[in-house]
Amino acid sequence: PISKVNKESLEKSKIYLLGDFRVINIEGENCTHEFTPKILELFLLLFLNSFSFTQKNSKVGITSENLSLQLWADSSPKNSKNVRNVTLSKLRDLLKSLEGISLDYDNKYWKILVNEKAEIDFLTLKEVLAKPKPDSEDYTKIREILGGGGLLKGISYTWLDSLQTSINGIITDKLTKEMENAEKQDDKLILADTLLALDPINESAMIIKINILHYQGKHSLLEDIFNNYQSEYYNLYGTEYRRALIDLIK
Repeated sequence: PISKVNKESLEKSKIYLLGDFRVINIEGENCTHEFTPKILELFLLLFLNSFSFTQKNSKVGITSENLSLQLWADSSPKNSKNVRNVTLSKLRDLLKSLEGISLDYDNKYWKILVNEKAEIDFLTLKEVLAKPKPDSEDYTKIREILGGGGLLKGISYTWLDSLQTSINGIITDKLTKEMENAEKQDDKLILADTLLALDPINESAMIIKINILHYQGKHSLLEDIFNNYQSEYYNLYGTEYRRALIDLIK
């Protein structure tokens, strides 16, 4: 992870939810370490209850009772209220050190607010995928966002797992359709690479990629891609991938 970037290149705070979780403030400093485990879980729960990946409008947020139920279910009502308030206060102070993002409480609901001074890859990706006809520049942007993997890679909570599966599935379905319909080989290749970053054993992406490489005469590279796919497949399923490379070349 980066510890510092060029200050002049940063005009916004940046929060990365796709791939590894990272937070970079407007000074270019990596603030990820300031999100302790419980503050991080609280922030993610609040954020994903504030913004929908599929709906145009924001969500309403989450109540104090539901926060306690999700994060401090083992504590007594009194203790859960105390620790909830302390953790919310710490998160509010932490967000004050960033530009463009804040914690809000309105009409009994907690939610995260984001303005133009903050850039969050989750929201950027949502905007790009909502375009009726994405272009090559959009596909490159999508690959940049998803190159490190899907939603909150390496993070697992009971309340998060089904949401990760759902959102990663929506992204995969959308990109698969774009890949199949793209007219330019370069666009197809970018989308195939992106799908394989999300899921190393995505068969349709692998087949399209090796066929493009075959057409380009890059036979050594396509063999490496296929061998890597076989290895990933075996590591996941404990059995050999049964299809031969020659059968996949169209």
